Amino acid sequence: MIKMLDINQTKQGANVTICTELTIYSAAQLKDELLVLLRASPIVNVNLAQVSDIDTSGLQILIMLKNEAKALQHEVNFIEHSASVLRVFELMNTVSFFGDPLVLTR
Repeated sequence: MIKMLDINQTKQGANVTICTELTIYSAAQLKDELLVLLRASPIVNVNLAQVSDIDTSGLQILIMLKNEAKALQHEVNFIEHSASVLRVFELMNTVSFFGDPLVLTR
């Protein structure tokens, strides 16, 4: 079985790296695991550097996490966006929704 998340708990919250694609094939499992983590941690930093592919199911997971964090008065930050994630954010016009600092690479 492929490891989907790499989680590092800290006193402030959690740092998590998504180690797989964010597509319809992984969305349900990732959703459940990320929600449990978000509900248990006031701050969650989600590293997206290893996300090689993302579709609208994956985008919905990220939107859901951002909305759930707001409802819980928690914080979720997406960091180190992969090129695939950046392309989808731009294509779907969601860059401003997420509000995360983006590092553009060539």
